Amino acid sequence: MPPASPEPAQSRVPRWASPARSAGVTAFGDGAARGIEFAGVLLIFLGLGWLLDQWLGTKPWCMIALSVFSLVGLFVRMWIGYEHQMQAHEAARRERLTVPEHHTP
Repeated sequence: MPPASPEPAQSRVPRWASPARSAGVTAFGDGAARGIEFAGVLLIFLGLGWLLDQWLGTKPWCMIALSVFSLVGLFVRMWIGYEHQMQAHEAARRERLTVPEHHTP
């Protein structure tokens, strides 16, 4: 059995797995996921509009309408998500800045 290492567990964590680095990777992953979702939803609604246009014979109108509908929906969803994120961030910031009261006897 190998001897126990005297150094704390935190110092044995590789640099690439540090919390600061993982926060950056998480932010990149969130941004990439949002971008893929944005493009995917737009393409799906564009395709549905094209199919409806082919079926109804209204060449560009359903495609345009569903694309605009999806863009508005995506922007509203992003705005609401941003508002929730900022409220959570502000609440955490207020909590960190709150000084505990000291009771004097």
